[in-house]
Order: sequence, then structure tokens, then C-alpha cells
Amino acid sequence: MTIKTKKEVIIEQLQKIKGIGDFQIISQTSEKALKKSRVTKVPTPSNLEEVTKLSFITVSMGNNYTEEVNKQRKDEGMSSNFKAKATYCTPLNKIDGKILGSLKSFLSKIGVNLTDKSSEVIYKHNDYDQFYIRVYPSLASHYNNVKIIFDKDGNVIENWNEVQKEYFKKPSSGSGRQGTEKAILVNNYKLESIKYLADKDGEQVINELDKDILKDLKLR
Repeated sequence: MTIKTKKEVIIEQLQKIKGIGDFQIISQTSEKALKKSRVTKVPTPSNLEEVTKLSFITVSMGNNYTEEVNKQRKDEGMSSNFKAKATYCTPLNKIDGKILGSLKSFLSKIGVNLTDKSSEVIYKHNDYDQFYIRVYPSLASHYNNVKIIFDKDGNVIENWNEVQKEYFKKPSSGSGRQGTEKAILVNNYKLESIKYLADKDGEQVINELDKDILKDLKLR
């Protein structure tokens, strides 16, 4: 009997994903507030010093970033010569040298073989033992983003838009380096932040949430 860590189980489950299409994800992330209010300049209330976000989103997965940007450039009458710059993480099948060898060995021990498709979904930090799921919100057939925000005491923040503007950093906008009118949005989620993932056929790949939270997120 082989004992697998949570990370190993999730990576193994992600190999079941086939093809490009819509996927439903629920992520749990946290965000720290600014030290003081933008409006009053007084210290941020203690219950807002750090908030927890549960986000239910519909995204596309398995896409290739460079290919998708060049498709958009072509649709907008531009040359299809875009090349993505290297970032802090790399798809599994493009990790060089000893790291790739040790990673393949690690995955093979839990019965996982790298495929071209899985390499477009799972990324690894270039310097740390950190894995990510790569998603494309703007390429989903329909956009969906439902959030529940909790303060430090576990209470739901109903007026999040106002609270965010006053106490938190401004959300980053879409990439402007693609040269297109419509940006191809891409996000990386740490594996451990994914609490729910269902594939395009509705089959659950990951589910760590109770039924009430799942229902509340989907119906809001």
C-alpha cells in the first residue's frame, strides 16, 4: 500500500482531465489589507486585517497561452507572431534538467505519467516545490464568478466592493502586453487553494467542501 500526500493525490486526479473546455472551480484564498484606510487614513479595523475568499468560477483549462493570444491577434487583423515571456512557473513537460527527471520519478511512483495535455494544466514554480493549476477565465463559453468574502472573525462581508476600495490593494487589470483589444486572461491557482473542481462533463475531480457551502456559492 502506497501512502500519498494530498499534493500527490491532486496531481494524480488532474491527469484525468481531457481536452479543452469549461471547468468549474471553487478556490479558497486569503488577502491582507492595507495598514490604514485610503479614505480616513486611520488604521484598518482588526477584523479586516486579513480576509478569506471563496470564489466559484467557470474557466477554460488545457489551453496554450501563446496559441490563444495568436488566435486573438489573427481575429483582430494582426500578425500572429506573439511569443509568451518566461515567468516564475513552467509547465511540467518543459522543466529542464535534473528537476524534470526528479519530478517524473516522483510522479511515476504514484502512477502518473506526464502528457501534453496535463502539462498545459499543471505548472511548477521554477525555484520552489510549489504546483499550480493554470486557468483561462476569458476563454470559457460563459463567464461566471461568484464570491463569498469572510472577515478575520468568520463573518460574511456583504459590502465587499466598498470595503475593498477602502482597505485593499486595487485588483490588477488584464495583461497589456499582448497587443490585442480583447485580453486573454490567465490565472495560476496554487494546488492547495483549489477546494472543488468539476470537469466539462460535470464529473467532480476535487471536492473538499460541504454541501451547504457548495449550494450557497452556486446559487448566489
